[in-house]
Amino acid sequence: MTDAWASLFELSQQLTVRLLIVLAVGLLVGLGSLSAAMTGGWLSLGADLAVNVAASAVVAGTAVAGFLLSTRRRALRRMLALRRADLAAAGERNADLRSHQHAQAVAIAAQIRDRRSQGVVLVEAAPDGSRGAFLQGLSAVMADRQMVGVIVGEDDLQGQSLVEAVTGAVRRTVQAAGVEDAPLGRTVEDLAGRRQVVALIEGLDGPDQPVSMQFSGSSMADRLETLTLTGIPIVALLEPGSTPSKWHHIRVRLPMAGPEAVLTFAGLPPHLPPDWVAARARLGAARRLAGSLQLRGLDIRTVGDAVRVRRQERNDTIAATTLDQVGTELSDNGPTAFATQRLWDIGFLRTPSRSLRRKQSPAAAALERLGRHLLTYERKQVALAVLLAENGAEVSKMITGLAELEHLVIVERIHQGGEVLIRFAEPLVREFVVGVCVVRARLPFAHAARRGSPALVGEVVGRMLDSHRRDRTWQNVLEQTANDGLLTCASEAASVLSRLTAMMRPDLPAAWLAKAWDAADDRERATFVRRLPARIHDDHVRYLWRRLVPPLFVRTPHQVRRTIARHLGAAGDQAWDCLGSDWRKLIEHGRDGGLAWHQRHTSTWKAYGSALASLGWLLPAVALTSGSPEACRLLERLTGLAVPGGGPETTPEPDIGIEISLAEGTKDMAYLALVRDEPLPDVLVRQLLVLISESRSWVSQILGLQALVLAAAVENVLIGAVVSCCRTVGRRSAHPLILRYIDLVLRTLDEPDLRLNNVVHRIVWPDDTEALAGAGGNLAPEALEVLASATIVLNLVEARIRRGGDRISAQTARVKALVENDVPGCLSSPLLARAFGRAPCACGLGLCDGVRGGAVRPMSSAFAYRCLCDEDVTKAAGYRQGRALTLHLERIARHEYG
Repeated sequence: MTDAWASLFELSQQLTVRLLIVLAVGLLVGLGSLSAAMTGGWLSLGADLAVNVAASAVVAGTAVAGFLLSTRRRALRRMLALRRADLAAAGERNADLRSHQHAQAVAIAAQIRDRRSQGVVLVEAAPDGSRGAFLQGLSAVMADRQMVGVIVGEDDLQGQSLVEAVTGAVRRTVQAAGVEDAPLGRTVEDLAGRRQVVALIEGLDGPDQPVSMQFSGSSMADRLETLTLTGIPIVALLEPGSTPSKWHHIRVRLPMAGPEAVLTFAGLPPHLPPDWVAARARLGAARRLAGSLQLRGLDIRTVGDAVRVRRQERNDTIAATTLDQVGTELSDNGPTAFATQRLWDIGFLRTPSRSLRRKQSPAAAALERLGRHLLTYERKQVALAVLLAENGAEVSKMITGLAELEHLVIVERIHQGGEVLIRFAEPLVREFVVGVCVVRARLPFAHAARRGSPALVGEVVGRMLDSHRRDRTWQNVLEQTANDGLLTCASEAASVLSRLTAMMRPDLPAAWLAKAWDAADDRERATFVRRLPARIHDDHVRYLWRRLVPPLFVRTPHQVRRTIARHLGAAGDQAWDCLGSDWRKLIEHGRDGGLAWHQRHTSTWKAYGSALASLGWLLPAVALTSGSPEACRLLERLTGLAVPGGGPETTPEPDIGIEISLAEGTKDMAYLALVRDEPLPDVLVRQLLVLISESRSWVSQILGLQALVLAAAVENVLIGAVVSCCRTVGRRSAHPLILRYIDLVLRTLDEPDLRLNNVVHRIVWPDDTEALAGAGGNLAPEALEVLASATIVLNLVEARIRRGGDRISAQTARVKALVENDVPGCLSSPLLARAFGRAPCACGLGLCDGVRGGAVRPMSSAFAYRCLCDEDVTKAAGYRQGRALTLHLERIARHEYG
């Protein structure tokens, strides 16, 4: 049925219902009037007429309400039956979701179903096959909750706007369920208003949408604003990192690829007997590769070359070696240089002299034709028939070239809507190729910038390879990228050029870095640091360190500082060689005193306090990755200086924040050892045990225990030390969060047939910010409760400091909250939790006044809903504390405070 006939049919249904209502009321009124006229006078007639009109209206209203209610219920039942039938055919994909991402799906469904919420959830996920599997599983979770998830896939996005695609898919689902005996539009409106029909969009970055800059918030924000006008609840998947800042509170990040995903992607079975030495070696290699991806914020597609493992001999040692080689190349060269090496191998990337030596291969020619088409029409894929029609005279060469590209896993063919489509296996390679085609189409400089950073990298590389005056071309690139703050683009282009040909070693001067850093936003800065190769220019190491110390410390946001610290910590020998002498001097100044919490206003603290806290973030990892005995000795001196931190009394011990920063850095060190599949050296284990046994803050104790659990996941002989430390800390500390976390760890270690490296992700979160943005990931309910409660306390502390007022009272409240064996009253009493933000703080800490505003550790709405819909989370805190936590989580779910 066409749209015109469907609209006419719907209008006729609406008119029929209204005509029946009018006729029913008229008939009842007429019968009542006739009866009154036959039995009484005009006064009685008027009274009876009024009564009959009222009764008729009530009867008619009840009949209409009953009719609409029964219609909506019948429509919902039919749509659920249709949805469940579709899901039954895809049961295997749903099962995979239920084991890995079920918790995120439950949180999303709960958030959408709450009619007080915004009705929009954004899921950041890599644009690959896992998107469809996740939406199928999410639809199954929604069906269990009497919600119909209508998947808007790539076919639906072809040739129409997003709004047309969403509304059209919903209407087709309603019609397919056989709902034609009621007004279609009214049924959809009612079900959507009750959050019982939800549109699941496979990608706001769908293949038929014009390509815009990858990290441009304005384009994505416009699409979201338009979609909200449909009135239909929406769950939309989009590229990682592309959520506009104003929508961050409704964002969910799917977990990054783990070792099992790497093995599966490489065509190797992930589950093998644990006593098989070769299998363990292969799993260790996969863990190292997955860790390299996670530390750089990359997804599994970036290691497309790992597919070649399928063509290796069926020998596990060779497979493990290949995976290690992939991880090393990715770390040494960066993702773009790694992913584009194949383009050089097939002759697509060429210098003028190389072009003269040999003819262009069929694969290179096909790749250039494909890139030019995507550039011209601003698309992400193309129909094979269209591509062949554009190359009528060279069809056979095009087919041969495409076959070779498929063999190299550069492109792939898919079947959609009766067509065969050609698309790139990796979006990063696609955009790079389009950027190179910008140069060959003789378009103006920086034309590719509108498509995003990878395309601009391709353009820069293409211009450098094509240029006879490369020094001048590179200077133009540096000027353009510095003015626009395109840090990642210039860095990736330099890495690609350095790897492709020995003739080019483009330099990134320190002056360029400073200028480009100032012009960039925080997201670009963090991405730049994460994507840096393992070894960078020494001047860049020193510049990044200067961002962590005064005066630039206060101008660098918390999350960017943490990203810099993690990169420098993993830099090992280079970081130690460049900065070791500065760190020795810093600790010597710290030993002179003046670092207590009540001295934070002094010049000594301002010069050295924040710098020592930053050093605590990265020195443990440097001691691990450099293997330097001097770095280990310096870490011992830093531990002796910072542990234990000072309490609320006026004492000379350093501020408790330095101790907590050292504990955070120690946990980063242990996680780095886990992803590298390396046991911690004995000297670092001893330093970790000192931190756990002597630290004063409950935050430091939890972080220290988590670091020891991570170390034990690599070296099982440390499990005994974990048990011993848990019991020691439990006797020494009475803080409720410490005690509950210790109970979780001990119960986990008591599980029969324990393999700690398989369950460590349930009790330890490597990064609190990522865990909060990812709806808690795979954490157990008890771990979620500890993370939620600790995050609320830390955000209250930061908010109290930002609020200003009396400096001494604010710092005293901060230290008490971080040291004393109790949580704030609003987290232990439901009564105080209800008064939170509306009355003065009643627990003596003074934390809870004026807490509105952004948080250092923002908690997503999905995380709050994840905790609220799992009663085991709040039950883990006990009755009173659980009720208080529930009240806080409900406010966070409604985005009432950061």
